[in-house]
Amino acid sequence: MGRTYAELVIEGPEEYTRGFIRGFVGACGPHAEVFFNDEIGLAGDSLVQSIKEKLGLARQVTHVVADDETTKLVREAVAAEPEHKMAIHSERQIDSASMHFKFHVYNGELGGRLKQGVNHPAAEVAMSDVVLHETVDPKAKGVELYTPAHDYELTGQATAAGPLDKIIKLYQELSSIEQLVIEPIRLKYE
Repeated sequence: MGRTYAELVIEGPEEYTRGFIRGFVGACGPHAEVFFNDEIGLAGDSLVQSIKEKLGLARQVTHVVADDETTKLVREAVAAEPEHKMAIHSERQIDSASMHFKFHVYNGELGGRLKQGVNHPAAEVAMSDVVLHETVDPKAKGVELYTPAHDYELTGQATAAGPLDKIIKLYQELSSIEQLVIEPIRLKYE
């Protein structure tokens, strides 16, 4: 079993909150690590909440994800903050995470890596809703990139679910592929 994580929603000015928490946790050593929702592709607040915050109609909130040990450090940081600009609004234990992704690639090597990853995911990661469609057309070999004819084409989609750290790692690996569209990571709470 991997590490356990919690999500804390902290009220306060976003840039100040991020900087203060990152500095406090960073001073605790390399074992302590925090993630902010937009850095790891987590689904954010609702559109209505985001609009309210932008218009100044609601307090700003920052979503912080950390393992249990680092969560204690974040709580200490908020409590120790001298200007009382921050407050923990909520804290929830994360049970697991999932993300859905779609792809359309024309590179056989990349297609092979994607098929391998979807058909044989990392330990503790389960794939569902898998759809793969592969086309190989040797007659189109050598045709330029911006043409309707390609010698290799792989389209597909899948949903990956598992421990948060494994899903974050997968998200980071997949987000470097231009031909891939990843929906935000969804958290399942205990």
